[in-house]
Amino acid sequence: MEDLSISKMNVMTGLQSNFRSNQAQTTGIRPEQSYNVVTGLQPNFRSNQEKTAGTKSEQSDNLIVRYLENIAIQNKSNLVTYSEPQYTKAFGNDQSVKIFDPIHGKYIDSGIFENMKVYDSNGNTVQSVDYQKDGNKIIQKFFVKCVNGTTVNKEVVNDGNKKTMTLVFKNSSGKSIIEENRTYEKIDNDTAISTHNGKTYKISGLSGDVLTVEHNGQKTTINLADMIQENMESLEGGQEKISDKKVNNEQKEMLKNYVKNLSGDIILKFNEEIKKLTWLDGQDCFFNYDGSKIKMNDYFGINVFLHELGHGINCDDSKSSDKHLVRWSDDKYYSDTRNFEIKNFKTRNKNKNAEYIMQKFMNCEYFVEDGMPSDYARKFGADEEFAELYSFINDIDISDGAPGWNRPLSVVQYLPYSTQIAYNKMKSLY
Repeated sequence: MEDLSISKMNVMTGLQSNFRSNQAQTTGIRPEQSYNVVTGLQPNFRSNQEKTAGTKSEQSDNLIVRYLENIAIQNKSNLVTYSEPQYTKAFGNDQSVKIFDPIHGKYIDSGIFENMKVYDSNGNTVQSVDYQKDGNKIIQKFFVKCVNGTTVNKEVVNDGNKKTMTLVFKNSSGKSIIEENRTYEKIDNDTAISTHNGKTYKISGLSGDVLTVEHNGQKTTINLADMIQENMESLEGGQEKISDKKVNNEQKEMLKNYVKNLSGDIILKFNEEIKKLTWLDGQDCFFNYDGSKIKMNDYFGINVFLHELGHGINCDDSKSSDKHLVRWSDDKYYSDTRNFEIKNFKTRNKNKNAEYIMQKFMNCEYFVEDGMPSDYARKFGADEEFAELYSFINDIDISDGAPGWNRPLSVVQYLPYSTQIAYNKMKSLY
């Protein structure tokens, strides 16, 4: 597993390892500043409070964890209040906008699209999703103000046959710490060109069942028809079972479309990780390590397909078996960081909607209540965070999921450090 060194931590925060603000030196770490001085903590740094309390952090070399321990000690009463999501109609009064749905192969009425905003107690925006129209271009913009001062801006532009995506994370000092750029352009009915951070991929065979992805002089061929399971699967008593129902031709085309509309590099990753595509008879979707299957239906968009693919990518195939699943998100450094972020969230947050959303990505208490062992539930939550982030970081399609967008935006807002670690792992896998 990848371990982030102090120098990499500096890339994340843009601060030198010997930096401490004057205010931190004279008054200690204040709640609104403490995230900004994380790399100012030297490897042997311990606050007076830590020394008195005798915390475990004196053995810890994880500066993020030690910072979060410091918050837990000093700021237990510092509650943070954010509004519930506020929704307004997208595109204002212009309800003539039509947005193409690549899975179903038809246009969607924009009346179902909604803008979303979440505010802090001072009226400042901390989350937003906004749709705009500029001539033939449809634009979707995301914004997040994280609890550590990091800002996130993502813009997706659909201009007919061309889609572009830019994603930028900036730390509280305004320095870029994550930059992602993607394009996907349909050349004709059979061919598309996609780019990812300057790398180019040619995708051909889009009019049929056999895709070819060309990159750096190498060709990879994928027969989508061979990957589709003939029989549907269903949920019976909470268990997934193969049904007697056959997957019809329309459903097969939708399953293929999930893959055909991915960027070339993600198609290659899909080919490495997934062996079967399955139609699920019901309003849900799954990834199963057993058989490396993604199970979808017509209720969800490409962002959900990417989420399920993210589960597959999170599996460490070199160490996993059908009886023992090992995930990248099981890494102790990642787990320690997110566990303290979650503790901080639980201690300081006062937002019922955020609590509801974050349940799935925290320790999954509702699974524990149903009998799931707590350690397994924590790993389940970490896996969910990884998958949700994979989708948010890589999705280049405009969708109508405003209520659903509150999920990845909340994960990024409240868990910014584990987000950075997960991103670094994703980046290392390509």
